[in-house]
Amino acid sequence: MKKTLMTLSTLLFSATLAAEPSPPAPAASKLDPAWMVMQEKVSGVIGAEKQHAMVDLAYATVAGDVCDNLDINEKSLDEEFQRFAADLQKKSSAEEQRRIENGLMGYFGIYVGLVVAESLNDTEAFCKEVSEVRKRGGGPTRYWVTPEPVAPH
Repeated sequence: MKKTLMTLSTLLFSATLAAEPSPPAPAASKLDPAWMVMQEKVSGVIGAEKQHAMVDLAYATVAGDVCDNLDINEKSLDEEFQRFAADLQKKSSAEEQRRIENGLMGYFGIYVGLVVAESLNDTEAFCKEVSEVRKRGGGPTRYWVTPEPVAPH
């Protein structure tokens, strides 16, 4: 399972890790074909950089739901979606923009589903990986905040 999560991490953070030495190639996840199809489709619509940002958004969203002591920074999430929309406005008619936005929301939902599936295979390992991602910084960490501690009663 850890190898599956390493595969997911490699896909999620390939842009961030490009300057770092590559880890050994992990065993293939059963979901790898779905990840590859999505990468090709979404990159074709919004480009590789924004595709990576969309995967980061999905990963951050699921991690904030699945793992303890991690909340989503809703403002940064909204700002990222606004950047997607702003880029589309520059390139498309209003009708074409709506069509693309609807498609992107569908793609985002698929990415969330893929990350949920990966996280449910081994939640403990997934959250451990999230903890390591938080330490490394970059990628989806820009969408997380550490929750304020709750005072004991």
